[in-house]
Amino acid sequence: MIGHGESATGDATIGCGPLVPLYAPADVTISGMTKSHSGAAAVAGATITVHDRDDFTSPIVSATSAQDGTYSLVVPAGTPDRLFVTSTAVGFVDASYANLRPDLSQAAVTDYTLWLSTEVFLDAALALVDDTWDHATASIAGFAFDCDRRKLEHAAVTVSSTSGQRDFVPGVSVFYSAGDIPLPAPPDVRGDTSVNGGAAVVNVPADGPAYLQVWGFPDAAALSDGEAGLVLVAEYPLTRFSGKVLAFFAWANE
Repeated sequence: MIGHGESATGDATIGCGPLVPLYAPADVTISGMTKSHSGAAAVAGATITVHDRDDFTSPIVSATSAQDGTYSLVVPAGTPDRLFVTSTAVGFVDASYANLRPDLSQAAVTDYTLWLSTEVFLDAALALVDDTWDHATASIAGFAFDCDRRKLEHAAVTVSSTSGQRDFVPGVSVFYSAGDIPLPAPPDVRGDTSVNGGAAVVNVPADGPAYLQVWGFPDAAALSDGEAGLVLVAEYPLTRFSGKVLAFFAWANE
């Protein structure tokens, strides 16, 4: 049954309805580092752009990371706490981050790390599950959360071509991580989200309708009903780009 990652037996809070953003009461400084998934090395010269729309077409502020990978930027008062960020750096796959929710009630948000990957790292990660990434498609890595912002355990992630339905997009592969480190595990090792709430979705076509969905069994009765007992916990339309990585944070919104 679906639970939250902070406790193997804890009940997840779901059914909270559409996500309602909170707005920054004043200017907020967000700072942190850009790091590589390969050894957590600092990434210098990364261009970071913050948007407030899910199509990544409404930039509100940008910054460039310093030689030590640090960055700092200021989002203005009135900015919603649902941010969409792009990050590019030489030698790394362009990355987008959807649904970042920093606490904009504070004057400053610190230690906000943005991770970047090389093609070599991504190919090696997928080799762990005997899969490959078609670079004409998009790759997605993300985390699922309940209404209380706790990571969801035992949830199933789907990319569907139809809103509200598990209408699987052909050719898309979904993998989950088997432990605290968010690396993909073979389906026979892990078939749903673990304590970190993470999933990787590979070879998502860059065109056509697509929705990232999170499903789960809310209780024992639903579990006994099998697939018919699944409930939709979260759903978001996907804006994705071929040859790029999308980091997605799926907050319960159903």
